[in-house]
Amino acid sequence: MSRVVTVNVSIVSGTGSGGGGVAMTAAGRGPRFFRVSMNSVTYRGGVGSAVSFMVGPVQLHPLCIAYIVRVMHRLCMSHGDECMEVVSVCQNKGGTGKTTVSRLLAEGFARSGRRVLLIDFDPQCNLSQRYLAMRLDPMSADGIAPPIHPEYDPVEDGDWSGSSSSAGIFVGSEGATPYPTRIENMWILPGDGEQLRRIELVTADDVKAQVHDRLATWMALPDVREAFDIVVLDTAPSKGPLAVAAMRSATHILMPSEMETQSVEGLRGMLALWRRENRARSAKIKIIGILPNKFRRQTNLQAGIFQSMRNDETLGPLVAPCSLGLRSSFAEADHPDAVPKSVFSLPESNEARAEAEAVMAWVEERMRS
Repeated sequence: MSRVVTVNVSIVSGTGSGGGGVAMTAAGRGPRFFRVSMNSVTYRGGVGSAVSFMVGPVQLHPLCIAYIVRVMHRLCMSHGDECMEVVSVCQNKGGTGKTTVSRLLAEGFARSGRRVLLIDFDPQCNLSQRYLAMRLDPMSADGIAPPIHPEYDPVEDGDWSGSSSSAGIFVGSEGATPYPTRIENMWILPGDGEQLRRIELVTADDVKAQVHDRLATWMALPDVREAFDIVVLDTAPSKGPLAVAAMRSATHILMPSEMETQSVEGLRGMLALWRRENRARSAKIKIIGILPNKFRRQTNLQAGIFQSMRNDETLGPLVAPCSLGLRSSFAEADHPDAVPKSVFSLPESNEARAEAEAVMAWVEERMRS
């Protein structure tokens, strides 16, 4: 993901009120680094980092910097997909299978040939461990941290620590650099539990507002929109700042739910947040629907709750016509050493694969409607 933007820059000196100018041409694009050749004009850092340009030993005038940034963004956007979709998998209640559903969505979208970015905002980092060999870190409260990025070069990247996480979207100066996964067309921004919990604890209204808006701002960056066709957000079970940020950046939301009373009640909280966010934006967030998960149809209690939800005036129209059962295949696929590596690679006769494919067909239909 560290493809290079090469921009040839000519600094034109001038006199009078017009002053000098900057002429630019570009070849190549990439989501992590901008490197401007000739005259040593460079931009270094992850997506969202601060910008600093130098020509030889001379720092450019701020107006010149602004011009360069605008042109580079325009060059990237001209090749990008302005319709990048962002799916937030969200639920107030924990244990509803958001991580499993996020994984299925990301792998399903990637199978269709789309470039997928999976972002882990859950401090438990279960999704991250599914795709990356997280680094053991005795200094971390969780004991793990994101690994060194495979494209990190300590010589070339001296201004980068070598690892990246979803928290980098909100804090620090290194930005956020996605990692490749073993799934073709799919990248991941892993979580950093300690930093994500720190972000969730912000209380000052001004700081909280910055967190709420920051993810949407990051998603709008041309280098992000050029690199990916669809983004899947795995969120924590809360209504905190990160949940609001995920909702605010989303084009679509999907709400998994167990057929249990507390889980169904959690749906109403997410719908309240959805309505509040939609009131403040012109491009409305679309609800894909409510996905029954870990569903045991043969259990009278769960079957009864499912029917009550279908009959509910608010929830009923949103309930998916398909579901994911409580199957060992889904749990086993979450293990790093799972064989095969994806539910979609199981035999076609496998019930878990059939359920996952039915869910993907429903999601695709809902997103296109």
